[in-house]
Amino acid sequence: MPETTRLKKTIDTWWPAIATFIRIRATNAKTEAANAQHAESRRPGLTPSKAARPRSAAHGGAGQRHRAGEPLGVQVADDGGA
Repeated sequence: MPETTRLKKTIDTWWPAIATFIRIRATNAKTEAANAQHAESRRPGLTPSKAARPRSAAHGGAGQRHRAGEPLGVQVADDGGA
């Protein structure tokens, strides 16, 4: 199966980093977050305060909701989850 072969290759490639994380529990998440925030703040038309706000629920904020079948950009009113 090509999926399992590809997964094995990926794990073999990343295993040294995975093993290091398991051993010392250190990540570069804070650095990556700071880099992402810096990149976001440099986007044209955004002030630093707007760039720091989460854009969607996946990024930790309420964001705009989109219903399947609706054109992108159409906001959906909260209907209580129905």
